[in-house]
Amino acid sequence: MTNKIKKVQVKDLRKWRNYGPWSATVQFSTEYILVLAVILERYNEFNKTMEYQEKNISKRKIDIANQFLVVLDKHLTELKTGQVEKSLELNEIAELLFIAPNHMSDTVSEVFGKSPCEIYENKLVEISKEMLENSTTPINEIARTLDYDPSNFTKFFKHFTGLTPSQYRKSKTGNITI
Repeated sequence: MTNKIKKVQVKDLRKWRNYGPWSATVQFSTEYILVLAVILERYNEFNKTMEYQEKNISKRKIDIANQFLVVLDKHLTELKTGQVEKSLELNEIAELLFIAPNHMSDTVSEVFGKSPCEIYENKLVEISKEMLENSTTPINEIARTLDYDPSNFTKFFKHFTGLTPSQYRKSKTGNITI
């Protein structure tokens, strides 16, 4: 049972524990809902597995694609927090996974239906949006934090969102910081 389901269970049971004759019914209903939630979770996992099997995607390829995401997410977190100053290139990620760059690219594309570069860019855009919305850090600092030249960062961001970073920030916060 996942932590999310356990939290719902504990919260619901505390809430309804002392409500007289209805408590047993409510507790039964809560347990029933939890069982349905677990069944739904298993069903979704099964469907995902079936999709991969229909596409004839091996478990090893799924593992490689998931490892790519783990390495990428870890790196982007380190980049965002300033623990590293330079972005990894896709061939460096492949090196960390001990596989050839072409094999990684083909595998990730096959499993996720998107190229590693597209996934990387989408994650960078999401991090950029988060940083623009949740901080007053100047845009040129955000660009440098994400290993971009400020003018290239503006072009990159506008390409994916249709807005410049300052326009995006203004639309979300009402503040412009350059």
